[in-house]
Amino acid sequence: MSKRLYVGNLPASATESTLSSKFSEHGKVSGVRLITDHGTGRSLGYAFVEMATAAEAKRVIEELHGERYDGRELNVRTADAFGVDDADAMFRARAYAARSFTYRFARACRHGAYILLRRTLP
Repeated sequence: MSKRLYVGNLPASATESTLSSKFSEHGKVSGVRLITDHGTGRSLGYAFVEMATAAEAKRVIEELHGERYDGRELNVRTADAFGVDDADAMFRARAYAARSFTYRFARACRHGAYILLRRTLP
């Protein structure tokens, strides 16, 4: 039975092939999915790696969690620890949060500019 792992805090230089080679040093990798921004194609800093067995997944977590990778400490956990077993669901949740923040920020900026303009005009 394969086990899906969440890998966070990835550098922008990480690719699916480099992640696959890094994790295959510690066990058999069934699949890798690097989550990218649909608009720009840039990495969002996390991926899902599927290991062949649960024992290999546990060993990978013990060996790679906290290890430095291109200057950043990896965060390796089981994907179900976050209550998410689907990469698309996690991406949609993060994308919604980003859109929501952008909307609120833009609205606050417009409101702030309006108040500033009212104060400067006679």
